[in-house]
Amino acid sequence: MDSMSYKFGEHEYIIKKTLGKGNFGYTYLAIDNTNPLNQKKVAFKIFYKNSSNLSARNYNFDKEKKIINQIECDNLVKIYDSFEDNKAYYLIMELCDCNLKQLLEETKDGFEYYKIIEMLKQLNIALRKMHKIKRIHKNIKLENILIKYTNKEKNEFIIKLMDYALNDDVKKKITFTLNNPSLSRAPELLQSEKNIIDIGENNSIDYYNFEKKSDLWSIGFIAYQLFFKKDPYNTQEEINNNINIFEGSIKIYNFPYLKELIEKCLIANPKERIEWKNYFKLSIFN
Repeated sequence: MDSMSYKFGEHEYIIKKTLGKGNFGYTYLAIDNTNPLNQKKVAFKIFYKNSSNLSARNYNFDKEKKIINQIECDNLVKIYDSFEDNKAYYLIMELCDCNLKQLLEETKDGFEYYKIIEMLKQLNIALRKMHKIKRIHKNIKLENILIKYTNKEKNEFIIKLMDYALNDDVKKKITFTLNNPSLSRAPELLQSEKNIIDIGENNSIDYYNFEKKSDLWSIGFIAYQLFFKKDPYNTQEEINNNINIFEGSIKIYNFPYLKELIEKCLIANPKERIEWKNYFKLSIFN
């Protein structure tokens, strides 16, 4: 697909190379050639309409772009433009240097404690902004957290959350279809509709606040990954059996605030999981 060109009216984008493939589509490095005298590199994401896994079907990207860009948050990947034709939807986004999974793989034994706190605080900023406009991510994982260096020699960077625009504000169903979903997604989202967790009778549940807690599970999962350079759970059965994810570890006990965060977030039953207002008050952030 190298050097392929896409034109949308007066806009032109030249594909240079593939950056990755996710559940929601393909991402490419592209050159915005709309003004040949002022070219810039962008991330070019394609969502094919014939995909059986396309949550973006019937999605108003242009409306979402306007809503999201009103937030003005450095920790959310910027959406520059969106287009549509009879084959696909296209998102033109801010280009970053790599994702958090790639950066973690470069470390020897995971990140240092202070760096994890710094990244979690930046993630908190992005999620607070999303909550202000009633948005829930529901698929936070290392691959969806991008890195943009401010000083690569000193390993200084900011994190940017992506794929936040692919979920509706409030849904009354907790289900979400993904191919090979990661266990970093909350258990209540991975369950099928017929096996859905009991969330109350008479449809009296506050669905927004219920679903919002799914992102807390993901934060706990990611915090564990960043510290140990491995997943806390490898199977759904391990989650169901509530295995001791700290067994055999000594170093975690030197960082009780991080251990507290992980324990309070990685609770399978969302009704027992920490509330957001209490999460932001955890000792690790104060």
